[in-house]
Amino acid sequence: MGSRILVAVHRLDRAQRLAPHRGTVGAAVLAVVAALVLLLTGCGGGSAGLGGGMLNKRQSTPKISGQTLDGQQLDVNTLRGKVVVLNFYASWCGPCRAETPLLEKVYQQEHAAGVDMVGVLYKDTKANGSSFREHAGVTYPSLVDTDGTLLPKFKGVNASGIPVTFVLARDGKVAARWIGPIHDQSALTTVLQTLLAEPA
Repeated sequence: MGSRILVAVHRLDRAQRLAPHRGTVGAAVLAVVAALVLLLTGCGGGSAGLGGGMLNKRQSTPKISGQTLDGQQLDVNTLRGKVVVLNFYASWCGPCRAETPLLEKVYQQEHAAGVDMVGVLYKDTKANGSSFREHAGVTYPSLVDTDGTLLPKFKGVNASGIPVTFVLARDGKVAARWIGPIHDQSALTTVLQTLLAEPA
C-alpha cells in the first residue's frame, strides 16, 4: 500500500512539472494524497491489521487513568481482579469504527462473567468521541486521551497506529494484545474465557 502511494505521489509530481499551467490542480491532488498517507500511517498501523492474541510473556500495565467521556474519573489499575479489555481508538479511524460493534457485542456477552471493557479515545476530541460512541451504541466507558500520552506507555507498540487492544489478566498484567483491528470475535472470546478461568 505504502509503495503504491509513493509511486502515485511521484507520478503526480512529474505531471505537475510537465504541465505548469495545471500547477494549482496538481498541488491540490498532491495535498489530498499526502493527507491519505498521514491517515493510513496513523490508523491501523499503516496496514489492514497485524493481528494478535496471547503474549508469550506478560507485561506490567502502566498507570492508565483519566476522565471518561461521561466526565467520571477512571483508573484502569483499580479494576484488578477482573479481565479488562483496553481498546485504543478514534472516531476518524476507519478500522476502529469497523471493529467497535464486535467489541460491544463481546462486552455484552462477557461482562456478567467478569470482563470489563474500557475504550481510550486517542488523539481525538471529546465531542467527536461522544458522537461516534452514541451513534455506535457503545455502552462501556471510554477514557479521553486527546494528547495521545497513554498508548506510548506500553512496550512494543507503535504509538502512531491504532486501533490497538490490550487484554489485562486478573492480576492486572497485559496477557494479550492485538495490533490493528480485531476481525475474529471467537479469538478474542477464547482469550477472555481462558483468562477468566485463572484465579483472581
